[in-house]
Amino acid sequence: MSEMDVVAADETEKEKETALTDEELTRIAKVLDDLKHEQVAERIAATGQLVTIASALGAERTRDELLPFLVESTDDEDEVLVVMADQLGMMVGSVGGAQHAHALLVPLERLAVVEETSVREKAVASLTTIAKVIDAHQIVSFWLPLVKDLTNHDYFTARISACALFSAAYATTSPSDRQELREGFARLCSDDTPMVRRVAASNLGTFAETVYAASDKEPGDGGG
Repeated sequence: MSEMDVVAADETEKEKETALTDEELTRIAKVLDDLKHEQVAERIAATGQLVTIASALGAERTRDELLPFLVESTDDEDEVLVVMADQLGMMVGSVGGAQHAHALLVPLERLAVVEETSVREKAVASLTTIAKVIDAHQIVSFWLPLVKDLTNHDYFTARISACALFSAAYATTSPSDRQELREGFARLCSDDTPMVRRVAASNLGTFAETVYAASDKEPGDGGG
C-alpha cells in the first residue's frame, strides 16, 4: 500500500487539507503500514483510525485508493472487519460528502456477506446510515442494485443482511421500485433457508410500517 503513503501526497492534495506536521505525516504513514501488519491487534488498531487516515489522504485519494484497498482486505479476521464496517459508516465526509457516499457501498456490501454475524450487523448498520444521506440518483444507481444483489445472492448470509435493508430508502423510491422491493422482501419471507425466513420475519413489522407510511405520500399508482 506504499502508493497511498501520505508522505508522498502531491502538492495539490496537500493544499486542500489541513496542514500536517512532519510528525503527524509520519504517524499516519505508520498507521497505513499497520493496516497490513502481520499482527491482528495492530491491524485492528490501524483500522480503527480509518477516518483519520482518510482525512489525511483527502477525499479523492480515499475514494480511488483507500476504499479499493479495503475491498481487497475484506477477507481479514472478523475482529478487524467489525471495526472496518463501523468506520465505513462514519466516512461520508471523508469521501467528499453525500454526493460521493455511494463509494462506501462497495466494501460494505462485501462485509454484509461474511459469515460472522457481528460483522454483518455492523455493515448493515453502516449501510442504513449511508442510505439516509444519498440522493435519488444514488438510490437508483447504487442502493437498489445492492439490495437486489444481496436479496438474490447464493449465500444465505447475504440474504440475511438484505432483510434489514428494505426499509432504509423505501420512501424515496419510485412506485415501480417500491413494488420490486415488496416482492423481494416477500421472497425472503419464503426463502428456502430457515434462518433467512426468521430474520425476514423479525424485520417484517418495521418494513410494513415503512410501506404503510410511504403509501400516504405515494402518487396514485394502484401498486401492491
